[in-house]
Amino acid sequence: MEVLHSYSNKARHYLYHLDQIVEAAQALPKTPKPRKRAAKSSTKLIHRLSTHQVAVMTDRYKQGWSSQRIAETYSISKTSVVQLLREAGVTIRRQGLTAEQAREAARLYKDGQSLAWIGQRFVVSPGCVRNSLVAQGVKMR
Repeated sequence: MEVLHSYSNKARHYLYHLDQIVEAAQALPKTPKPRKRAAKSSTKLIHRLSTHQVAVMTDRYKQGWSSQRIAETYSISKTSVVQLLREAGVTIRRQGLTAEQAREAARLYKDGQSLAWIGQRFVVSPGCVRNSLVAQGVKMR
């Protein structure tokens, strides 16, 4: 700081601000105030969904709803839906496209639609659509 003082007219300006910073730092409380933690939301499904919601979910699955559609309805993952259904004693049916849907998916793919678009139409993943097309011998682009 002495060298700066010798060669600069701004030294007094910097020293003044340095003194202000030191004073402000000394005025700060020595011990930080303890923070109150916000209530943590539970990540466990059992705490997020009521037994009534799980019962409605199982009824919808038995009525033919896909696990993906149920997952979107309750804003949870498909894996969580399948887990809850198994815990409720529901037999999980084979997921994927029916034979008719697979034929329609092949036609749509040949007409230029993407795997993602077809998957959204049939409420399945693009990977499921791809597997169905490969099984039918459709050449992938």
